[in-house]
Amino acid sequence: MASTSSAAAASAAPTPPAAASSEMGERIRRAWHEETLLLPLRDADHARRLPGQSKRSRLAGLGGPAQVELLGTGETFAAWRLSAEDGTALLVRIPWHTPAHPLADELAALTQLPPDVGPEPLALHDDAESSPLGAPYLVTTPVPGRILAPPRWTRGHLTAHADRLAHLHRVATPGRGPVSLGADPWDRMEPVRLSLLELFEADTESVDEAALARIGGTGVLRSAARRLGEADSAFADLEGFVLSHGDLCATNIVWDAQVPRFIDFEWAMGDDPARDLAIIGGAVHGGPWYVPLTEEDIEAFVGSYLHARTRLDDASELPRLEGQAPPLPAPTLDPAGLRARRDAWEIYEKTAMLLHVARRVTDRGDAGRGGADRVGAAHDGADGTADAPASTAAHDPYATALPILRDTLRARLGAD
Repeated sequence: MASTSSAAAASAAPTPPAAASSEMGERIRRAWHEETLLLPLRDADHARRLPGQSKRSRLAGLGGPAQVELLGTGETFAAWRLSAEDGTALLVRIPWHTPAHPLADELAALTQLPPDVGPEPLALHDDAESSPLGAPYLVTTPVPGRILAPPRWTRGHLTAHADRLAHLHRVATPGRGPVSLGADPWDRMEPVRLSLLELFEADTESVDEAALARIGGTGVLRSAARRLGEADSAFADLEGFVLSHGDLCATNIVWDAQVPRFIDFEWAMGDDPARDLAIIGGAVHGGPWYVPLTEEDIEAFVGSYLHARTRLDDASELPRLEGQAPPLPAPTLDPAGLRARRDAWEIYEKTAMLLHVARRVTDRGDAGRGGADRVGAAHDGADGTADAPASTAAHDPYATALPILRDTLRARLGAD
């Protein structure tokens, strides 16, 4: 982001309101009314219009009276819904701390989504100083529906999720890395030899003692590294990369009747398709994020995904939206290799999540102190509500999930 011209100017600038505060809601409403909320996307070649909007109109020309409602906060973002008198509905996502990846990368990934997979990007403002909200933000179309709590998932939900995931993964990429705005969305991707062990060792090079104590010591990390080393050969023959969501846990899947769509593309990038297959759940689970799955459930889920990919790969043409990159040849998947990588990604992702949860619990000092993120209420941009009682927001999901995640991961690894 751009810095202020001087220290004096910085000290004199008003402090931006908290991302989820009532003052922020008022700033959103006022910015819409003054026609400053929706600015053109940074790259005019990727401009988006609201549904039904004239091709000749500009996003900045929209405004008028509107109602603004806080849907909830998640790991990184506060999500607001704006409902205008003319029927326009928008989703405004404001980070309450620095996102793992730039907002422009998320917006770029959204511009490449197949139809009906996730939200459509409408506007980006990543400069807090010039932002009408006093903070960076991303505007998308809303995704209506509900987030299902993990116990509510059935084999039918897994099948529908596998089908939607296959649609997303039909967008092949030439390598691994972030999506870019501009003429070549893939220009920062590299056809690398993927090694989860190397990624894991880099991620766990420095883990604080308090978090280690909460996960039961270094035994889990040693066991995870050993299992990832044993699985490394499965990545030697990786068929190719696809546009991956990168964080497809249950709280990032919104259900409208029996139709799933995905939200919160903060971690989206070109990646191994097996990663998205691993995150939804498995033998390792806990909290509002992961669905407990038996071996038979996993086999059925991966089988449904492969069947959907075969059906889509045989289609004559991949549906594309205006301005999207030309399609690349879809990689032909090896079922055994895909499953082996999926199992390795489960270990990698769930160990990382265990450490994240342990740090959150440690930072809070004790369960529930200071209030919990409303992870189950509307995780980072849902336009629905969680399929769970409202009281779930009152307890700390991290403290509740920690022992379950730890114990199921230790059992999965046969940890020391």
